[in-house]
Amino acid sequence: MLNIIINNIITTTTTTTDIIIISSSSSSSSSIVTIIIIIIIIIIIIIIIIIIIIIIIIIIIIIIIIIIIIIIIIIIIIIFFFFFFFFFVFFLFIYIVIIFTLITLLASPLLSS
Repeated sequence: MLNIIINNIITTTTTTTDIIIISSSSSSSSSIVTIIIIIIIIIIIIIIIIIIIIIIIIIIIIIIIIIIIIIIIIIIIIIFFFFFFFFFVFFLFIYIVIIFTLITLLASPLLSS
């Protein structure tokens, strides 16, 4: 009878030890898997942040290029209008001088007589 009780105690002890070992092993592998999943999530977050930063930089560069193109177009339009105005006034002045000269030349014989 004592032998059966001792055998039973030994069996129970080994079974609990096995269960503890299995549980421990499972917990260890679970923690490794958890660490790997956390590392993968961190890497994905870093990649997403880098992609967002690159997109923001590209958008800023495009906006700067558009602003530079608009400024260049405005400068060209201003220069064109200044030159147009200058030539318009210059040719208008020449036209007025020529007309007054012709009127003076044509009117001088009339005035002298």
